[in-house]
Amino acid sequence: MILILFNNLAIENRHTLSNSSDLPFEYCYDLSANQSSFKYPVMNLTMRGGDYFFVNDPIVVIPLQAGDVYCLGVVKSDNVDIIGQNFMTGYRIVLDREKMVLGWIPSDCE
Repeated sequence: MILILFNNLAIENRHTLSNSSDLPFEYCYDLSANQSSFKYPVMNLTMRGGDYFFVNDPIVVIPLQAGDVYCLGVVKSDNVDIIGQNFMTGYRIVLDREKMVLGWIPSDCE
């Protein structure tokens, strides 16, 4: 659901070149050759318990031969979607494996 909302709010055109199937990301958007900046939708995740996880840096810029693209940094997978380090920037993350609970606090670790 969150991915569809992100896609609906993105300003740039969705990247659709067939030769980009090796991109690990599903939601990528074309940057024009002379484009030096871009805006992307604000992203926050709501956890099962109702707490918010404010995502500071959800975007990955990838240079391609046909031109740069920016992608939502969520890796495509059959069973789950995987977030990476870019989503966790600004937080100290702890996973309680026994309870299967994810915890976080703001942190100054870059």
